[in-house]
Amino acid sequence: MNRWFPRCILALALASFPAGMAFAQGGDKPPAETSPDDGDGEAGEEGGDAENTDAKPDDADAPDKDTGEGDETPEADAGDKEPADGEPDAGGATGEEGGEQTDPPAEKKPEEKPPKEKPPIEEPPPEEPPPFEPPPEDESPIADLADSQDQDFVPLEDIEEEAVDPIFPAEMYPHVEWDGMFRFRQIAAINYHLGTNGTSAILPPAETYTPNNNPVDPDARTLWSADMLARFEPTFSITEGVRLHLEADLLGNQMLGSLPVNGLALNPLHPDPSRNLAGSGQFSTREREWFSNALSIGEAYGELTGFFGSLRIGRMDNHWGLGMFYNGGDCYDCNFGDSIDRVQLASSFKGINGSFSMDYPGEGLTSRRAETPTGQPYDLAQVDDISQYTVTVSYEPATKPEEERQRKRLIVDRKPVLNGGALFSWRSQDGTYADPFGLDPNSENALIYRGMRMYIGNAWGRFLYKPNSKTSMKIELEAMGIFGDLDNRTYSPVGQANEEDEDSSDINCFNEDVRNANADRCTGNSTNFRQFGLAMQSEFAVGGPITFGLDGGFASGGDAPNWGYGADDYMNGRDLDFFRFDPDYQVDLILFRRVIGTVTNAYYMKPHMEATFLDRNEYKLRLDVDTIVSRAFEAQGTPAGDNSWLGVEVDTAFRFFLKDSFHAGVHGGLLFPLQGMGARIDRPRLTVPGAETPAFTENIDPSTAWTVQFNANWTF
Repeated sequence: MNRWFPRCILALALASFPAGMAFAQGGDKPPAETSPDDGDGEAGEEGGDAENTDAKPDDADAPDKDTGEGDETPEADAGDKEPADGEPDAGGATGEEGGEQTDPPAEKKPEEKPPKEKPPIEEPPPEEPPPFEPPPEDESPIADLADSQDQDFVPLEDIEEEAVDPIFPAEMYPHVEWDGMFRFRQIAAINYHLGTNGTSAILPPAETYTPNNNPVDPDARTLWSADMLARFEPTFSITEGVRLHLEADLLGNQMLGSLPVNGLALNPLHPDPSRNLAGSGQFSTREREWFSNALSIGEAYGELTGFFGSLRIGRMDNHWGLGMFYNGGDCYDCNFGDSIDRVQLASSFKGINGSFSMDYPGEGLTSRRAETPTGQPYDLAQVDDISQYTVTVSYEPATKPEEERQRKRLIVDRKPVLNGGALFSWRSQDGTYADPFGLDPNSENALIYRGMRMYIGNAWGRFLYKPNSKTSMKIELEAMGIFGDLDNRTYSPVGQANEEDEDSSDINCFNEDVRNANADRCTGNSTNFRQFGLAMQSEFAVGGPITFGLDGGFASGGDAPNWGYGADDYMNGRDLDFFRFDPDYQVDLILFRRVIGTVTNAYYMKPHMEATFLDRNEYKLRLDVDTIVSRAFEAQGTPAGDNSWLGVEVDTAFRFFLKDSFHAGVHGGLLFPLQGMGARIDRPRLTVPGAETPAFTENIDPSTAWTVQFNANWTF
């Protein structure tokens, strides 16, 4: 036991390492690795295992493996037979009894034999695919993919292009969206003064009344002018919900020829050698016009969008409905545009849009004075501020996907579409300063009590229907009412002491208790006013290149002459009887747009027709013909004062459209003014040319006016 125990321990320790096993067997090299299926730890001849493992005989030639001993392979000769895996060499085994080890036999290089060639495997010839047979024309190539239970499946060729929702590309932030336009207009206005010298807002040519008592050309009737406008409207999208929007007008309606090379006024002490009729620059006697119209900011507001909706703060366009009263001025031929300073919170739910705004229509007297700069300006008083709050509710598309869904309902589903909304504003003002541009500390009558309260309601609706590709219908309507009252309709102070009464003293009409106790002195000049306006637009198509429609409108008025434009009417509040359309809501070319200024104290009917020619993808031509018949609501409010008929006007336009980037047109208008626009003895003039008397001294019937205009618009 003492002799075998150490040897077993050594054999077990060295058996864990191949090099140790070789050392235990007396060799100087480690034996080849053996598989677990070999004999009791006995190593075969070096390299034999590799030969047997690498060679993979065919299934037909494979030896039997029923036992753990290796059999002869058919490739080996009888004399060169090598021991198989697991069969020990005669001299390489470790004797269990003698305990002696013998040197392993000399290593014999195995004879290399060529690999046995495998018989070729015959593969069956490939099957030819059946010839391609196109599907019938009336069958979709993917019709077999439709489940028989899917009743909504539509073949690809049957899907209309309009039915597919467009895919809007993902936006990268930050980025800038550039919108804007450039406009050029040339206008020839003939006899816009109607030959009456005072019933039109347009004065006659200056050469008809200058020099005084000896005019250069008393028969002149034509006014020529050209103007331009460059508008830029960038939107800076900082993130998905943070945006900044601007609108800037450069040279807004600037008359061509009124822009000097530099803005320096003529100075005899330091004359500019280029400033003469033979100089290199333009020359205008109204150089201040360049400074007033060179740059105008119409919009500047920030927008924040989140789960609550959208928050806008700043100066923004004020547009609603058709633009009859609130008009943003974004049309091709608009001149003004309404802007308002406001804080607005808007939100949408299932297609219904709502908003609440706190507006700043008038802040009154401020510390900003050109002659005495005082740094950051501030509001000098609260009593003269105009407060206004606005609430709107509407049902109309507010986003691009909503617009596409409405278009699909109209064009693809052939269903009618109804949009509309309502607006309500509450406006108030306690008082005003007689001079809102400066405060005279020595004036006792600087602050005037007014006590104004105003309620504005507006309803708007639009009906669209396109039953087939050739027939369409559009009817749009806007109605508005303004209701209010003034405790003091004049611009004269109230509550002052009566100079003839020694016991009389001044009272504070801004105090409600004092005002109620002294109603005769504070509210003796009170008045209530009501204004109403209505506008309608329609367009119909029944096939072919012609569309037609009937437009109409109505604006209430009063009995103040010349539409309530007189200075006295403004000072005594009579102008509040007249509802006035926004000047950018354009009905015609001459009467309401230029001669009167807007639709007020009148109603009109306007049948119109548009014919489109050469309608291509790139461009199209269109001919427009309109006829406007108008009549006054109150005859006393007209210039004549004794007749309600205002005129009949026929306007035409030939337009060229190049996609959405360019539009040009030649316009012509012919106005036949009627007796309501005539001059009557002792009636006040609307405009006073030259040395004419403020009132007419004779009756004059109006004469025909006409115009030819050209405009070109580049948009982006």
